[in-house]
Amino acid sequence: MAGRASAARAARRHLIATGVGFTAALAVAKAFIVPQSAESEGAEGDQKRELKLVQVVFRHGARTPLGQKYWPELGPKWDVCGKAYDAVPVNVLAIDGRPRPINQDDEKQVRQRYEGGCSKGELTLVGQQQALAFGRWLRWRYHLVHGVLPGAHAEGVVNARTTNYSRTIATLQGVLSGLFPGTAHPITVHTTEEIDEVLYTNVKSCGRLHQLMQDLHRQQREASELGADPAVEAGRQGWRMRDEQLLRDIDRLATARFMHVIAPHPDTGKTHEVLRLGMGVLMEMMVRRMEAAAAGEAGDTRMFLYSGHDSSLMPLLAALGKHVEDWPPYLSNLTLELWQQPSGQHFVLYNKKELPLEDLCGAPACELQLFKEKVIGPYLLTKDQHQKECMLHFLHDKPAGEHTETEEVQVGSSFQEEADPKAPSGGTAVAAVGKAAGKGSEQANPLQSIAEEV
Repeated sequence: MAGRASAARAARRHLIATGVGFTAALAVAKAFIVPQSAESEGAEGDQKRELKLVQVVFRHGARTPLGQKYWPELGPKWDVCGKAYDAVPVNVLAIDGRPRPINQDDEKQVRQRYEGGCSKGELTLVGQQQALAFGRWLRWRYHLVHGVLPGAHAEGVVNARTTNYSRTIATLQGVLSGLFPGTAHPITVHTTEEIDEVLYTNVKSCGRLHQLMQDLHRQQREASELGADPAVEAGRQGWRMRDEQLLRDIDRLATARFMHVIAPHPDTGKTHEVLRLGMGVLMEMMVRRMEAAAAGEAGDTRMFLYSGHDSSLMPLLAALGKHVEDWPPYLSNLTLELWQQPSGQHFVLYNKKELPLEDLCGAPACELQLFKEKVIGPYLLTKDQHQKECMLHFLHDKPAGEHTETEEVQVGSSFQEEADPKAPSGGTAVAAVGKAAGKGSEQANPLQSIAEEV
């Protein structure tokens, strides 16, 4: 225990020096205490525990708005961008090694500039610092404390993946700058075209998921029309919303409404299918990588980084059995650690802030096989299974796997800038998760999130 106390003091000193702060240090110090089930093995057994693999999913840092529809009082001037520090160079490639694919939605956002010089959705100076601080925390924990990563970047040790948006790429670059400061050579990071993206609930690649979310959004809109919520009316009328309690209420209402679409309540009967089609491929990938590490087949890779969005984290938390009440702040993160015990067991942990899994595992730390089968097993989906289950029958009444005739459905971007001005009035400031589809128009996009609007 003396060794752990010393490590806790070192954690506080290091994090204060790097600007993360004392509160974060306390959370870190608490996180690396071993699970109670392993405590009985004593100091000698604890020394034999080995961290095999780390996987980190995080939201991008603070950015500029994608639109001002809901926050006109913020004004059109944004001069909070630029270069906060000398970031390590990165080389962004497609997963197959080709040059970075074109993202027309991202290019459009970059071209549109506010007064002051910032582009729409651009990572701000604060966002860059958030990314750097998180990278420094990762360096402290996985290089200085556990020694699982080298002090300098080495090819293949860290696998870095990002969605194809400038803000997530810049966030990943900042994280790598904190993780491997002073790196002179470009670090390779990978992305993919939006149609193939699995780091968020992607309606563009899954017709069945799009249909389910349309149904959920319609139910939500109909329910909201039965009675106006004061917070909804405040956003609709463009009132100045500076009251902190009102803002908290709006945040929670927006979170509940967005979660209703991407991770619906079990009462809807659609929870399993929405989470499976939305995040099943990513979860299957993460479990497969843990199994490879457990079997000693992961090669040199000790860490996977996934730079994504709020819509990356929220369904993952739901799949872990967590009720998400508040919108994940910028640079929110979910870390899964795979440990090998002296007994040969492997455990999956959530760290930096404890996320107990007792309700699903019976203990804060899950054995890998139990984690796979009991916690996220119902949602796991291979790419081939995903492609099959995403097809729609021409009657649009059930997954294509239960039919013989199927057709694909094309849908729009998950990160469009502005809601359709012709959208029905039910799509409000805190419930703007859809786009109206009239006769002959593009299909509705039920993932038009308020989080990607402000």
